[in-house]
Amino acid sequence: MDKKKNKNAAKKSRQNGPYIERTRTFKKKKFVEAYADNGGMLRSCEIAGIYHTTLSDWKGKDPDFAAEVEFADRKYVERLEAECDRRAVEGVRRLKFNKAGFPFTDPDTGEAYEERHYSDNLLMFRLKAKAPEKYRERHEVKMSDAKLNAEIQRLLDKR
Repeated sequence: MDKKKNKNAAKKSRQNGPYIERTRTFKKKKFVEAYADNGGMLRSCEIAGIYHTTLSDWKGKDPDFAAEVEFADRKYVERLEAECDRRAVEGVRRLKFNKAGFPFTDPDTGEAYEERHYSDNLLMFRLKAKAPEKYRERHEVKMSDAKLNAEIQRLLDKR
């Protein structure tokens, strides 16, 4: 009786193998798509229906999957950078409202009055990321030669 049970279990396991692999492949694909879309590991795991420990296991055992996850991460970062550029350069359209809560209208066109707001902070961050040699916060020079340091200090004091 036990032998027959074991044979059936082994047979069932061989039959389910392709199904499990298809499901795993589907969930990996779903995770990568979700991660490229929202950039959150845990949220993407939730969308794909997997645990974060499963994700770690897959990344450790499957280098192709790990590369896909890395590519999805870069894709998400590039999307964020494009949005930063848009907000910094093109601005964000905002309607202006009066105290009663009604939108102001442009007297020439009769349409709702709008202003564009630009983000100097986003623009500065993008410049620092793209050209750090030009737009760094500060530049520090450290030297170990005491004589040279003393000479530099003397010249600075003279100035």
